[in-house]
Amino acid sequence: MNDNKDLDIYCLSFDNKLRKSTMFSKFKNFNNIVKFYKGVGFDDKRMFIKDTALSCMLGHMDMIKDFYNNSQDKYAIFCEDDIVIHKNLNDIVNQLINNKSQDFDIILLGYLLNYKLSSSDHSKKNSINDKYDLHSYNDELWGAQMYLISRTYAKYLIENFDLSYAIKSKVFPETHTVYSSDWIITKKTNNRFLVYPPLCLENGDIQKYDHLGQYNFHKICYDLHINTDFI
Repeated sequence: MNDNKDLDIYCLSFDNKLRKSTMFSKFKNFNNIVKFYKGVGFDDKRMFIKDTALSCMLGHMDMIKDFYNNSQDKYAIFCEDDIVIHKNLNDIVNQLINNKSQDFDIILLGYLLNYKLSSSDHSKKNSINDKYDLHSYNDELWGAQMYLISRTYAKYLIENFDLSYAIKSKVFPETHTVYSSDWIITKKTNNRFLVYPPLCLENGDIQKYDHLGQYNFHKICYDLHINTDFI
């Protein structure tokens, strides 16, 4: 792969024409090839239970399989369809990839963080440039709005967390991790980082959250990091 190319983006957009159209318009600002994936409905034969987390996770895994099986690139970007994107996404991601001092399986480009990090924070692992840093994160960080993964990690996820694992996670919850992108994709490696400040945010449409705590949490995360550089 040419490290200076703009990476392919895989976007999960399930049964929402407005969101897909909005994301299509946003991506016109970038030079990436964007592959929209329609997602996994409850009528899919793999849906052994009607569960939105299972549907979402299978959608993410299908995109990762598409990348691994049909691309020769070493890295790819994956995202959901309810986001805003920083206008410098491609430049910063290329700097991340070209930064040979920091190998990685996954870098979160978008996530939920209700406080600010600093360059002096103990979680800082590396500087990307004078504005962006790489930080480690723990299991309490949530969000798979947008992430960058390596081909090696894609292979690991495909080989270890297929549908049989999803079934086992329901039958044996005490020994198997919840089958969710927040628990599997973003957490099943120690070679994981986030880029800060974030390059992607949820779009601020928080009216869908009926739970007051969730409503406030998502609002704080958005308000804290949004600025005019996001599209």
